[in-house]
Amino acid sequence: MASVWLANAGKAAMNAARQRPALTAVAASGLATVAVPGVAVGAVVSGLGFVGFSATGVVGGEIGPFRSSTPRLQVLRTTTKKGLTLTKTLHLCAPGTIAATTQAGIGNVVAQSLFATATSAAAGGYGIATITGAVQAIGGATAAIAAAGAALL
Repeated sequence: MASVWLANAGKAAMNAARQRPALTAVAASGLATVAVPGVAVGAVVSGLGFVGFSATGVVGGEIGPFRSSTPRLQVLRTTTKKGLTLTKTLHLCAPGTIAATTQAGIGNVVAQSLFATATSAAAGGYGIATITGAVQAIGGATAAIAAAGAALL
């Protein structure tokens, strides 16, 4: 009895997959992310390196999108009043990394905060486990939403 039910369920699943291949692919990728999160975690950690987190801490040099040795300025407006010229400028890109700029802005970093977790993940510490859990949760939610969408359509 159970083998007949299982065979019928398998056939129904295959028919649903044939009718909705895009949702099936999304659900499968979500399940793959849950089963093997290392690929996505590696991409996240690489992204952390791009914005200035490294194995030795926050990098203050020029990496990622910030490659200028001096800040680039864009003149917004120049006005002259009573012989005095006033120029308003906008800093488009300052040297340094996003992580270094953020740390400079927030000051002391609180333990277990998002910034501390990102630093830890880049260094291979407890942040890796946190990111792995988040990646698996997102993968599971993606699979569940795709499966629900396939069932409802």
